[in-house]
Amino acid sequence: LERSGLVKRNDFGPDQGGGNTLSRGANSYRNRYGDRANISPSRLVSIVDGISPDTQKPPKIGGSSGIGLAIVDLLVSKQSRVFNFDIQPPPESQRADRNVSFIPCDVSSWADLLAAFDKVGEVIDTLFVNAGVSDTSEYFAEKYDSDGRLQQPNYRIIDVNLRAVCDAVKIGPTVMKKSRRGGGIVITTSATGYVPEEALPIYSAVKTGSIGLIRSLRNTLIKSNITINGIAPALTETNMPPADYIALMRSKDMPVSPAHCVALAALFSATATESRRVELYGAEAVEAFDKGPEALLRTGRWNGRVLFTMGDTYTEVEEDLTDMRVEWFGRTNLLEQRRQQELTEFLQKGIQGQVADGSG
Repeated sequence: LERSGLVKRNDFGPDQGGGNTLSRGANSYRNRYGDRANISPSRLVSIVDGISPDTQKPPKIGGSSGIGLAIVDLLVSKQSRVFNFDIQPPPESQRADRNVSFIPCDVSSWADLLAAFDKVGEVIDTLFVNAGVSDTSEYFAEKYDSDGRLQQPNYRIIDVNLRAVCDAVKIGPTVMKKSRRGGGIVITTSATGYVPEEALPIYSAVKTGSIGLIRSLRNTLIKSNITINGIAPALTETNMPPADYIALMRSKDMPVSPAHCVALAALFSATATESRRVELYGAEAVEAFDKGPEALLRTGRWNGRVLFTMGDTYTEVEEDLTDMRVEWFGRTNLLEQRRQQELTEFLQKGIQGQVADGSG
């Protein structure tokens, strides 16, 4: 978004001021959204206000309702060019906007998704992967068929919430690499990926999987100038939670996020910069194992991070989780895993070399 002037880039590192309330114990970037529709009173608002008319192409998967609709609305309010892939038609207001192209798409279908990307063209700047369905199938209820045998549950929640995410993250970077412009990906995961809900076991599991995808790709995609980040909303006012459930939570003074606030967090993830990396990998991690946090210092685009949103606050959670891994995973265990990564890297390079010279 920033490269052609669509937004202004800002450094949102932990040493920045601008209204951030920073708790180093949790390293939480915790900010009030407020009525001005900004995350950080003096910083994120400059991103939103800095959007200018352009021909950028941010495809939005699942942009016809809820958080996806809020992201689309936020982008098109500044004349961004947006492509909305969704199985359901958008509201009339979005259909009337010439900057939004609705592409009917069942994201759980590889053919549908590939065809939708083909319609966008050869340039993708930012990909927001948001499509999702709720956990309503009662996976672990004991249901039997007419022969008295245990029925297999419906797997649509896995198809849409995880497999389709993997498919989008397969296709998107392929297009971005061809254009040689780089790009960014923002995945809508969930707070349940960090703090599971017993009432939503499969939903929690697949959202944990999408967080794992971000972690697994943050040190590889960036080599092609492609970032990957996520947002992990807690309870948000969309059409997924029942209205009476939202009302009950509010009656108990529980925080409920407006979809627009979560959309701002998604835009933040797509445009911010950082003063350090989240973590190192393989040989690089082994070499820097005893060097401390200074080995991570490097200014660059926000990458490999997840913003947890609750009510009108947000918290970046990945940095502290990785920093504390040596404590909860164990120093010896972590070092041996890093060495295993280093060896795997070496073997992969050898296989790739054999393929390249025809000996493999």
